[in-house]
Amino acid sequence: MSILKRGILTSFLLLLPLTASGDFPVKFFLGWGYAHQDDQIHDGAALWAIIKQRDSYILTKRKIRLKSFHSPNLDDEGQASGRELVAQDRESSTIHFTGLEKLKPGPIFLKEIKKTLVNTFNPIIPPSSADFEMKGKTYTVFVRLSKKNDMSIYMKHGDREQLLCEYPEAMDASSWLQWVADIDRDNAPDILISASGHYAYINHRFYLSSFADPDNFVKEVGRYTGGD
Repeated sequence: MSILKRGILTSFLLLLPLTASGDFPVKFFLGWGYAHQDDQIHDGAALWAIIKQRDSYILTKRKIRLKSFHSPNLDDEGQASGRELVAQDRESSTIHFTGLEKLKPGPIFLKEIKKTLVNTFNPIIPPSSADFEMKGKTYTVFVRLSKKNDMSIYMKHGDREQLLCEYPEAMDASSWLQWVADIDRDNAPDILISASGHYAYINHRFYLSSFADPDNFVKEVGRYTGGD
């Protein structure tokens, strides 16, 4: 990598949250996204996948095929460090992940929300919330934005609140609740949130209920930083 690109990449990484993706047990990439080279996600790897079938979703184990591509922000000429999913059902793939082995294939509950919770970049959308129901319980994911532009994302049920993540003094605060599911079949919500403190990057954050502490709803088990 050239000195110029290394400098650009270093400046970019300074904008990211402090926790690195490698600190999480789950590695994943989204059906609409890309993944860079990773020891656990490679061509021929057996991953869990959530696939949409008409109006329902299934969890299945599959060997994936990836092809390399040139990443203009990271690669020098002739390099190709990016990976792209090659599959006939790519457009119906919601997520591919590894690191969770005590799962069972078959139909699962998943509801796409795709609700913007806040956006201080263009177009400007003020802080809001997204409600969803599971097993007769109503949950809310919402954003608080301070005068200093500190963005905090919460999950709530009844009188209980859990702080999911924070982005102090976000230059361009934005976040979305992408979907809610019950991947581990414990009758409690698992969620995917996309959030950013700067327009140049986005964190896709994967939360599971089965990993949560007793006082919390969910715990973040995986994070993928990339484009939208």
